[in-house]
Amino acid sequence: MPTINVRGVPQAIYDDFRQLAQADGQSLNTEAREIFEEGVRQRKIRLSRMEALRMADNIREQIGPVRVNSFTLLQEGRDER
Repeated sequence: MPTINVRGVPQAIYDDFRQLAQADGQSLNTEAREIFEEGVRQRKIRLSRMEALRMADNIREQIGPVRVNSFTLLQEGRDER
C-alpha cells in the first residue's frame, strides 16, 4: 500500500487533527486515511457536478433559450387529471 508523507502541517491543524483522532478512539494513521478518503470522495462528487453543469450549459447553447410558462404547464397538468 502506498505511503504519503505530509510536510508543513501547521501546529494548530495537527493539534486539532490529533484531538479528532483521540475523540474517535483511532490512531492518527486511521484518522488521516478516513479524512483523506472522504476528501477525495467529496472532490470527485464536486467534479462530477461541475461536469454535469458544463454539459447542461452546452445543451442550452445548442438548443437556445426555452420559453416555457411554468404556470401554464402546471395548469394543463391539473386540467388533464
